[in-house]
Amino acid sequence: MKYSNILPLMCLMLVSDVSSECFSTKLGYPCCSIGYPSIYTDNDGYWSVENGEWCGVADFDTVAKCWSAKFGYKCCPASTEVFLEDEDGQWGVLDKNWCGIIKTPEEKPIEIPDQTDYNFDDVEVMNWECEDQMELPSEGYMSKLKVVNTCPPELKQRKDGITYSKPEKITYHSNTTNSDRKMNIILPPNYSTEKKYPVLYYLHGILSNEDGLLEDGMGTIEIYNNLLSEGKIKEMIIVLPNTYAPADGIGVAPSFTQEHFDGYDNFINELINEIMPYIKSNYSVATGRDNTAIAGFSMGGRNTLYIGYSHPELFGYIGAFSPAPGVLAVTEGQVEHQGLMKPEDLKIDNEEYLPYVVSISVGTKDFVVTNNPESYHKALAANNQTHIWYTIPGANHDGDAVSAGYYNFISSLWGVLNN
Repeated sequence: MKYSNILPLMCLMLVSDVSSECFSTKLGYPCCSIGYPSIYTDNDGYWSVENGEWCGVADFDTVAKCWSAKFGYKCCPASTEVFLEDEDGQWGVLDKNWCGIIKTPEEKPIEIPDQTDYNFDDVEVMNWECEDQMELPSEGYMSKLKVVNTCPPELKQRKDGITYSKPEKITYHSNTTNSDRKMNIILPPNYSTEKKYPVLYYLHGILSNEDGLLEDGMGTIEIYNNLLSEGKIKEMIIVLPNTYAPADGIGVAPSFTQEHFDGYDNFINELINEIMPYIKSNYSVATGRDNTAIAGFSMGGRNTLYIGYSHPELFGYIGAFSPAPGVLAVTEGQVEHQGLMKPEDLKIDNEEYLPYVVSISVGTKDFVVTNNPESYHKALAANNQTHIWYTIPGANHDGDAVSAGYYNFISSLWGVLNN
C-alpha cells in the first residue's frame, strides 16, 4: 500500500493481546490498548496515555508484528473488521484512521527487518535506531566542554557527607492563565540572601508536571549537588515549572492534537510574564542573559529551543535533551505539528545575543522523538549556528538520556569553562 502523504513517523511502541497482568496494573494503572505510542520510560516499563489516563505499554515485542507501522499507521486487534486487503496485509479502521490488523498468534507475523529505511513515493520513513554521533564546535567557549555521552553513574547516586538540596514546592498566581499554579524551586544547600545566584529554568516533558524531573533516574538533584561538592560547577537556582499552560487555565484532555499542544505553546508567555518576574521578586537572583539558562526534556526540550531562539536577549544558555517535534513543521503518522518556527528562522543574527552554549542530545534508541532532535541539529547547522550535538549510546526516551544531557549542560554554565 503506497500513499504519497506518508512522512517520517514517531515510532509506535504498540501492544497486542493486552494482559491484565501487565506491569502497570500492579501500580494501579491499566494496560494500554493496541495503537498507543510510548511517551515515557522509567524503571517499570513503557508508559502512554489512553482516555486521559496513564497506561502501561504491555508488549514491546509487538513492534515487530506491527507491519503497518512502516507505512505510518497504527495497529489494531485481530478482531477488527477487515475493510481492505492488499499485498501487505489486512486493513481496518481505528478512530477513523486506517490501522493494520495484527496477525493472530497462530499466524506468522510479517517481519520488519531492523535498521532498514523504507521509501514510499520518494518519501523516506526513518530508522528506529540511530548511530552514535557527536559534533562539537572547534573554537569558542562551547569547544571547551569535554562532552561525555553517558552520565557517570556515580553522579546519580547520593553519597555520605554531601548535603543535597530539598525542592521547595510553591504556589503562585498566574495572570496569563488566570489560575493558581505550582512549581518546584531547588536552592543551593548554602543559599543566602546575601548572594546573587544564576537561574536555570528546567522544563519537563509532555503529560508530566513540575515533579517529573525529580523522579528517580533523572538525577536532577544528585548530579547538581555532587558536581557542586566537587567544585566542578557553580551554585545556581533551578526552577522546575509546570509547562502545560493553557490560556484558559483549564486546557483539554491529554491527546496528541494541536489543541492539546497549544497549552505547551503558551508556556513561553507563562515563563516570561509570570515565572521569571516571580523568581526575581522572591529569590536572590543574578539577572541578565549571562546568568539565565533554559533547558528541558522531550516537550520541554522542544519548548527550550523555541523560547531560547525567540528570546536570545533573555537566555545565554540553551539545552535541549531529546527534544520533541513541533519547533519545525512535521507530520508524524496521524499527528501533525504545525511548527512554531520555519527552519530558516531557527537562528540568532544579532552577535550580541549569540548563546554561550547550545546543546542538543538524544538517545540512539529513542523510539519517541526519533530523528526530530537531529532535524534541529541540521537546521542549526544549515543556519551556521554554533552548537553541540551528540547522541547517548543505548539510551531510549528515559533517564539515561536526560541525565547525560543535563550533566554536560550544567557542567558548562556560568562561564565555568573559562576557569
